[in-house]
Amino acid sequence: MMKRFAFFYFFKVTSDRLLEVVPEHIDYWAKMDPPGYMGGPFGDGAGGMILFSAESMDEAEKITALDPFVLQDIMGQMWVREWVVKS
Repeated sequence: MMKRFAFFYFFKVTSDRLLEVVPEHIDYWAKMDPPGYMGGPFGDGAGGMILFSAESMDEAEKITALDPFVLQDIMGQMWVREWVVKS
């Protein structure tokens, strides 16, 4: 059974380097297109959140580990949490 996950991330870099990686990040998630995918930046631009479904925490962590923001070391803080939807 698929579980819902929330991927929270906050940037440690706010330079041109971040702007260069944003299209790769968007393209990665568009191509992955995991079930239930929704994502976007926070209003203050400090980071963002992605919601998606996966079979397990292990699978969710593997998906997020390949995000270009992770691979390019753009994030200062990030975490994946299972989200139990009640409604």
